Amino acid sequence: MRIYNICLLTLFLIFPLGSAFGGESGPRIEFTEQSGHLGKMFSGNTSSFTFHFRNSGNQTLVIEEIKASCGCTQVTPSTRELPPGKTGEIIVVFDSHWFSGNVEKHVAVHTNDSRNPVVTLALSAEVDPVIEITPRDVDFGIIRISRTDAAQLSKLIVVADLLHSGLEVESVNTNKPFLKGQVEEVKGDQTWIKVELIPGTYRGYFQGLVKISTSSKLYPTIYAIARGEVKD
Repeated sequence: MRIYNICLLTLFLIFPLGSAFGGESGPRIEFTEQSGHLGKMFSGNTSSFTFHFRNSGNQTLVIEEIKASCGCTQVTPSTRELPPGKTGEIIVVFDSHWFSGNVEKHVAVHTNDSRNPVVTLALSAEVDPVIEITPRDVDFGIIRISRTDAAQLSKLIVVADLLHSGLEVESVNTNKPFLKGQVEEVKGDQTWIKVELIPGTYRGYFQGLVKISTSSKLYPTIYAIARGEVKD
């Protein structure tokens, strides 16, 4: 019996109690939920969701890194190190600028939990647009100077105020000397913008930005792309 007791004591000294009986020691991260829904929101607004987690292990949990799938998502943990049995939070803030429709973003949480080193959190929202610009990509196609009439050198863009907020287009500018933009007509919540191509001596493929400045606090500046190719 004495020899048995000595052997058993030696076993406990060499192996931790948990290991001797098949248990695992270490930090363990457990989230209350791994997906969150922000509901409906207007494009341009921000909203946040708080994910709750717990260290159910017997060693300190360390959050080593947090990676968001998009720059539109900011992540703030309440702590980077969590003792056994304690709880923490991860606050995820979503900026809905330039998004519309059903949106889902992901956040990867890397920890020292050897059993579950990476936990992926999902955040979704239904984003309603406040301004619609049609088309956003203005294609002039191939312009042959010798065979093109004046009508082919201009395109129309429609800016629609979907919130009926009284939005006004204050100015239209481009980053190409042979592209000209101006407000053509305003009808209620819609503004027609004419983009003209004045090729002059330019030949070849082009892609330019049409910068539209508005009275909107959420979207003071919106952009369209104008592209095409000028040939003799």
